[in-house]
Amino acid sequence: MHHNIPADDIPRTEVGNIFAITGNTGPAAFWIIYHLYSNPSALESCRDEVSNIIQEDGSIALPWHRDLCSHDSRRPYARRQGGNVDEFYHEHFIRSTHQKRPNPVAFRGFGGGTGLCPGRHFASTEILAFAALMITRFDVRPIGGKWNRPGTDKAALSASVAPPNVDFEVEITPKSIYEWRISCMGSDKAMEIAAEDIVSEK
Repeated sequence: MHHNIPADDIPRTEVGNIFAITGNTGPAAFWIIYHLYSNPSALESCRDEVSNIIQEDGSIALPWHRDLCSHDSRRPYARRQGGNVDEFYHEHFIRSTHQKRPNPVAFRGFGGGTGLCPGRHFASTEILAFAALMITRFDVRPIGGKWNRPGTDKAALSASVAPPNVDFEVEITPKSIYEWRISCMGSDKAMEIAAEDIVSEK
């Protein structure tokens, strides 16, 4: 109200916020889960990494920002440049002393410049936290036994992350009998999601 938005326009603004909040986070979470479970080596690697935050009593202490994926927040996303651009390569953005670091501009899932998404850190945190909990707590198998990648050609042009054309049916089973407890820890460092985040910390 203090921004002088007419009362009749407030509900319209909130509807727009709903699209901004859910329009890309849902599809992004789907594709991370799909690619991790359909790629045994990626699943094992990420499970090993997440195992470092599981306590002896079965509780999970989730670092709330960059430490959730200690190498790089863009780790779960697909390769964005090179000859195999259509392949999922979960270690593409990991920093290594043995190879040149990929150009950070290669990933623009949250836009850039004046169009850079202001909610990118919140969105990345909730997506990564969801993925970490899923791969820790559950096994996921496709109904029919085969990971057939669904198409995305019917997605709206406005979608930064294209949702699948059809529902993808899976069987989800618990991995253990733990009574899980989740706690979230703070951090004074934001994830390096976009090139602008890296530049701003120099």
